[in-house]
Amino acid sequence: MPKADPAFLKIHYGRDGKLNKLSLPNPPIIFHNQWYPALNRL
Repeated sequence: MPKADPAFLKIHYGRDGKLNKLSLPNPPIIFHNQWYPALNRL
C-alpha cells in the first residue's frame, strides 16, 4: 500500500477484519449530525 492517506488513518481494521473508527467505535447514524456536528467538518 502507498503512503497512508489521512482518510485511511482515521479508520482501524479490527482483528476480525471489520472496519472500526478509532475515535467513534460503532457510532449510530445520527450520532454525527445530532450530537457532534463539528465532526462533519473533519
